[in-house]
Amino acid sequence: TVFGESNQVTLSDEYLTIYYDVWKVMFNHVVDPTINHMKKLLQEPKLMRKCKYICLAGGLSTSPYFQHRMREEFGPKSKYNMALIIPKRPILSVVEGAAYFAITPNYI
Repeated sequence: TVFGESNQVTLSDEYLTIYYDVWKVMFNHVVDPTINHMKKLLQEPKLMRKCKYICLAGGLSTSPYFQHRMREEFGPKSKYNMALIIPKRPILSVVEGAAYFAITPNYI
């Protein structure tokens, strides 16, 4: 029994099945604080006026669900009307940025 529901998580041989509702609750545990933090940052007048883009980078950014939630909350059809930039390989963006930071004086 998970979240008061039975058969939402099953184990059969070597396969673990997590049903959508359970997966969504677990994933939202990470996604919701991220979105709330972004909204708090965007309440700053300087950021709200000048920020037009959000670049998603790192492991979480590979998730279609995370991308969907970010588009829903901050994308062109939202009140924020921002463009989302999602690299083809978001994880490598972090690695590349770290490498540039390590070898380039005053990179940031």
